Parts: sequence; C-alpha cells; structure tokens
Amino acid sequence: MTLKEIAALAGVSVSTVSRVINNQNTKCASQEVQNKIWAAVRSLGYTPNPHAQSLKRNDLEKSSRSFHSSIAYACSGQFLQGSHHDWEMLSLIEKEILSSHYSVSAPRADLPAAEEKVRDLGLVLVGTEPERRIAQYIEKYKNVVCISEHRTAQPCDLVLLDMSKSLLRAWEYLRELGHRRIFFAGAEKGDFFRTYTDVIPADARAQFIPCGLSMSDGMLLAGELCDCLMVPSALVCENNSIACGAIQALREHRLAVPADVSVVSLGGGLDLSRAALPVSVTVFSYNKAEISRLAVDLLIDRIHRRHLLAVTYEPGCEMDDNGSCAAAREVI
Repeated sequence: MTLKEIAALAGVSVSTVSRVINNQNTKCASQEVQNKIWAAVRSLGYTPNPHAQSLKRNDLEKSSRSFHSSIAYACSGQFLQGSHHDWEMLSLIEKEILSSHYSVSAPRADLPAAEEKVRDLGLVLVGTEPERRIAQYIEKYKNVVCISEHRTAQPCDLVLLDMSKSLLRAWEYLRELGHRRIFFAGAEKGDFFRTYTDVIPADARAQFIPCGLSMSDGMLLAGELCDCLMVPSALVCENNSIACGAIQALREHRLAVPADVSVVSLGGGLDLSRAALPVSVTVFSYNKAEISRLAVDLLIDRIHRRHLLAVTYEPGCEMDDNGSCAAAREVI
C-alpha cells in the first residue's frame, strides 16, 4: 500500500499524507483532513511502523517529559498460562514504559473502583477481553492499546498476534522438509485447535492430539504415542512446555530428536532462554521485545494525539531454529 493510494482515497496531496502520518507537522492539515487520511489508512490496511516513527522524534521531547506522567499495564482476566501472553512480556512492557520516561502503574487484573480517580495517561492490555470490558477500559483510561490474538470492534489500537501465521509457517516448514506424518498437540478447546482446523488443508490434515499445557502433559502424550506405535515424523506443540516434555519422553523411548522425530513449538509456556533444560526446541512465534516496543509506541502516539483512529499492527512471525527439526527420512 502506497501513500499515493491513501492520498487518492482521502482527496489530498501525497505530501500532506506523509506529513500527517509521519507527524512532521501536526498543524499541516485541519482535523477534518487528518481524520480523512487516517480513515483511508485504516480502510486500505496501511499500517505505519510506530517504532520507526519514534526514532525520528526530537530527543528533547523525551528528556523533558515528567516521570510523574504514568502509564498503566494490565493482564487480561482471561490470561492463560502457556499462551503467547506471559509474564516476560509484561516485564518487557514495563521496561519500555520506563525507557520512554513515563512512570509505571502497578499491574492490575481488574478495573479500578468506580470512585477511584484514574490518573494514568493510558493502558497497555495484554490478553483477550470481551468487547464490553474493553469498552470499560477505554472509558476509564481513554487511551488503550491491546496485545491480543483476537481483533476487537472497540476504538483502541491493537497489536494482533495472529496464531494462524505461526501455525501455518511451522506446518509449511515441516512440509518443505518432507514431513507428511505431522501431529499437532495442544488444548482441544482453545485458539490452537480452532486455528488448526481453519489453517491446515482438509486433504492434508494430520492428527490432532488433545493434551494439557504443561511439560508433564507433553511427556505423557509422547509416551503414549510411543507405546501405541503411533510416532509421527514431526510434532507441532502449542507451547514450549509441551514440546520440552515430548522431547524428553521421545528420548526415553530411544527416539532421537530431530533424526527420528522433529519437534516445534509455537511459543509460550516455559521460557527457554532461562529454563535449565537438557533440550532445545525450534520455535515459531513473535518477538516479545518488538511487540512490547510497538505497543508502548502506539500508546504514546495516541496519548499525544499523533493519531486518532484505531490502528492495527500485525508483527511478523519469526523462527528461532534451535535444532529440533530435520528432513524427514522418507517422503510419503
């Protein structure tokens, strides 16, 4: 999507679009024109990179900002251990807020009481909430950015973590390696299973094995597959915990990873960078540091009225190759 297309839809010049989007001059156009430009941006799916924009700003603005200006962050009440949203991301968000010269409100899993005066300039919400509850957050905080696996109809900015991207990329990668007997392991009643049924073609759909989200669940699942002689050539796990447990069980059954079985994870669960585990797992997921920067930059842009209409940013999925995948021994 180009600035020229946005300009044509909004009925303004390309230079005006550039100045409004890049915040070079907030008085370069009337509020009506700015609204038209952002409406065109939204309808055409153009998403400016707020982190890149932030690098162009004057350092004086940051140095003169008062630390008494506070930004809150919170975890969804529907937070689930093992999902893409974990406490490491909350820590990264806190660091980004502080590095942007704002103070941080203590995380809160619930809305403030009705009589409490909300002094925070905005809120970064990690996780998925019902539409009604997001609307309540917007009413209280005014400026809200959600980091979620689901879209929302509410007028807030969104960093969308589309699980279908990571799942599809993992599946395609294994197919390129020649794997055809690919199993999927994860919660049966959740986003992972729904995404699996939506993304994997019906004619190539492999077996889905329901299991819990812990390391012990992964060990139990892989052990049962080995005992039943139903060992796949590749296993896609919903999170790192399942993957680590599965690798341990496969090794106990004298199956080598990745020579005999390739194992990948979609992230979440165990923090592989800190866990003292004798296993390594290839992960298809999102860069948490990048997500945190994007969310905080979007919120600060909204606080300073650099954009008014809701913006959705979809970061790319990354592969962290830790050697748990190899070419299939036989291409069926």
